[in-house]
Amino acid sequence: VIVNRLTKLAHFIALPTSFTAASLAPIFINEIYRLHGAPKTIVSDRDRVFVSQFWRALFHHLGTSLAFSSSYHPQSDGQTEVLNRCLETYLRCFVSDEPQLWLRFLALAEFWYNTSFHSTIGMSPFEALYGRKPPNLVHYTPGTSKIDSLDDLLTQKTQILNVLKENLTKARSRMTIQANRHRQDRQFEVGQWVYLKLQPYHQHSVHPRNSHKLAKRFYGPFRILKRIGSVAYELDLPTASRVHPVFHVSLLKPCFGEPTTQVTPLEDPSNYPPIVPISVAILNRRLAADGNEEFLIEWKDLPMTEATWMDKIAFQEQFPNINLEDKILFYGIGNDTQQQGGTINKEPNNDTGPSRPKRNIIKPKRYED
Repeated sequence: VIVNRLTKLAHFIALPTSFTAASLAPIFINEIYRLHGAPKTIVSDRDRVFVSQFWRALFHHLGTSLAFSSSYHPQSDGQTEVLNRCLETYLRCFVSDEPQLWLRFLALAEFWYNTSFHSTIGMSPFEALYGRKPPNLVHYTPGTSKIDSLDDLLTQKTQILNVLKENLTKARSRMTIQANRHRQDRQFEVGQWVYLKLQPYHQHSVHPRNSHKLAKRFYGPFRILKRIGSVAYELDLPTASRVHPVFHVSLLKPCFGEPTTQVTPLEDPSNYPPIVPISVAILNRRLAADGNEEFLIEWKDLPMTEATWMDKIAFQEQFPNINLEDKILFYGIGNDTQQQGGTINKEPNNDTGPSRPKRNIIKPKRYED
């Protein structure tokens, strides 16, 4: 789901269950860039696809700045989250009995949303973009068509559209009222100590526990380092924490008294070793524009599309114990590798050329006794 922040125009794009930044980029170019060009900013959650180096580099060259939602607070991209629920409600009315047919009605759902009146902009997204009223669906009078099957189809379509528009309008109003009912005005100062509300089953690096069923709802306290905007704060989390340190104000609770007297004091940062990226192989080399030599590095636990170019001197300073000759891949097979992708073989290989698989030798049965 992609929503234009100004006109509220939306695009619903079907994606496979598993995709990467490299496979998503052509879809974005074909579906969004060809119609509207490169956006100035993109607001999204912190999915690994959106925070990947490939995705960041792509929009850096397109001149687009990326803005990410704060941790555990999807309301930062509220218009997309609300539209997701509206889309689910719309498709549920159509395919509740046969969910596998949802793709057939995705285009109709997009047309409905873009041609419906939007209370925020005072018009439909279609009119805000094109400057004219959207084309209305021609009302069909039952019994007009001489073809019986076509008459049944058009009559059923008209009835379903009327019911859907009423249900979705009520659902949108109900979700708005319920969301505003639980919101409070909170403000904190830089340097203040606060407790942080996290999902106990999702996080393991801020406060490790063996059992999460009876874990505390709030962790900390943590000190506020910076205020970002009017509703987000950056916290001083442990060094080994893999959670983004910016959180929405609704996840914070003030800490009264000294932090060292609290039930869950801060962990010692020295107990957490820093996370260092591990290089698997050097896929290629080139000369940069400034004349320095660069290596294309493949990183551990990252796909091949996340391989990055790194200056040779900087690489040697960051990884002084790595033998460059053993890490270079030639045609997918290196001096210390046997498989494509840089898997390291622990056995030494003295051959100078590419290695070939060994032949399996089976002894005759007469030697088994």
